[in-house]
Amino acid sequence: YGNGEPFIEDELKELANNFETITVIISNPKSLHDKIFKYYVPSNVKIIVYSPINDLSSKLSALKYIFSSGILSEEFAIIKKNYKLPLSFALVRLLISYIVQGLKFSKFLDKLINRDNTQKNNIYFYSYWFTYYTYGIALLKQKYPSIKTISRIHGWDLYMSRHNPPYLPFRKFIISTLDRLFPISYDGKKYLQTILPDIDETKIKISYLGTLGHNNIAALEK
Repeated sequence: YGNGEPFIEDELKELANNFETITVIISNPKSLHDKIFKYYVPSNVKIIVYSPINDLSSKLSALKYIFSSGILSEEFAIIKKNYKLPLSFALVRLLISYIVQGLKFSKFLDKLINRDNTQKNNIYFYSYWFTYYTYGIALLKQKYPSIKTISRIHGWDLYMSRHNPPYLPFRKFIISTLDRLFPISYDGKKYLQTILPDIDETKIKISYLGTLGHNNIAALEK
């Protein structure tokens, strides 16, 4: 956000009217360091950069988590039963990468919310895309159950057939942990219910993408 596509510009205007403070976390430091912003940023919105370093300690932390949590064995069972996929080197590498990146982002968020001393039950995390960042938010939700966690899910972050290997990690764990998941289409919701038939359907609510000024468009069409 800042000098790329304005995915949440209109949403941010509405959110700014309903929250006292908002922090937008971006992974492109250039837009912040150069102070280049193409899009409107409300006065109560703070933008900070997340630029993790791939170091040995994060990989060791991931290995410790893998062996202590049992999450891989659970995910392997889902891969076999639900997705009907064989285990491969590429698939396992993707899984481990997800864990490494998710843990790093979770620790980043943990430090952020404790630095500001904000009451946990007043914190909302909203992920526009359903990626390993969302996985990191889900890990944080495990630690602080009172925080509110929400994500959208679209196309490339939903349909496994668009990837090689045709797989996206930890869908069941993330959805089960989040408070709400918002597919942008009916087909997206049905797809999730097909590949994960035992997920809690009450957590999944369709939320179509829209735009401001649609009343003006309707008037023009008349």
